[in-house]
Amino acid sequence: MIRIIWKGFIAVSIIFLAAACASVEEPVYPPEVISAETGVTDLSFSEVTLEKRLVLFNPNAVPVELTSCDSSLIIGGSSFLREEYRPPVQLAPKETLELTIPFILSYKDLYKISDSLKEKHASGYSIDTRFRYIQPAGEDGIEETFSAAAEGVVPLIKKPLYHFQRLYVNSLGMMGADITVWMYALNNNDFDITLKDFQGWLIVNNENWSGLALKKPVVLKPGEISESIFRFRLEFLSMGKTVRDLLSGEPELFYDFAGESLLETSVEFLEEETLGLALKGEIELDKPDTTTKGAHSSVKIENSIEENLLHIFGRYSP
Repeated sequence: MIRIIWKGFIAVSIIFLAAACASVEEPVYPPEVISAETGVTDLSFSEVTLEKRLVLFNPNAVPVELTSCDSSLIIGGSSFLREEYRPPVQLAPKETLELTIPFILSYKDLYKISDSLKEKHASGYSIDTRFRYIQPAGEDGIEETFSAAAEGVVPLIKKPLYHFQRLYVNSLGMMGADITVWMYALNNNDFDITLKDFQGWLIVNNENWSGLALKKPVVLKPGEISESIFRFRLEFLSMGKTVRDLLSGEPELFYDFAGESLLETSVEFLEEETLGLALKGEIELDKPDTTTKGAHSSVKIENSIEENLLHIFGRYSP
């Protein structure tokens, strides 16, 4: 009798144990990071695009849902960018999944976080990505995390700096003036930049003076200042007396230049780019000391021109 009851107890215990085991879900293990790498995929004088590529493996016999992930980019010792990706991603059981996460970095913003980056041509960086996934527990489950890090090197590109340094009056007459303008361009990069095209409109002291354009390409050497020369003619009758007065009495002029430049390099992803220009500054004015015959000083010439212009414009003024 005792033996029968014992057997029955064993049988019932086995049934209850099996039922209990069936009610407990197997744990879901975090996906494994098979590979994590990053690199540059696009480049301009304004921004750089980085791409982090990940391969994840689901070691579980059930799908794993990645609810979200966030990435932190550290460069120059500072946390620069934090991106969050929310749409859920499902990893199939015993399968791998490739993920690509892009990052667009503005050089203007990048140089704000560290002055030292302005002096460098490249910098190391790291991107740490933290994933969240659901671990079943009871009815709702709990959220757990795993992470994947990658490192790389980003080029630090600088736009060429342009400045109109000097303006020379080659010849000054009653009807107009022949002008030469010197423009300096500084290349703060460690590679050559070919200035294939440069054009726009020069405005001096709020007067439209002339369109400027380069006739041939100019090579901007690394760390050097290159010089470009523009020549044009100002016609006083079409531009007004104000321009004539500027050339006669001002030691320096204020300019605005609106245009664009076409740049060419041998750097990958940066082979050719057109940049818009909006330049402002002061420009020194050099005047001729004599006429072409060398008979009179520029002061006498200018006084004579002023009298003639006043007479001409006086006849046509309303």
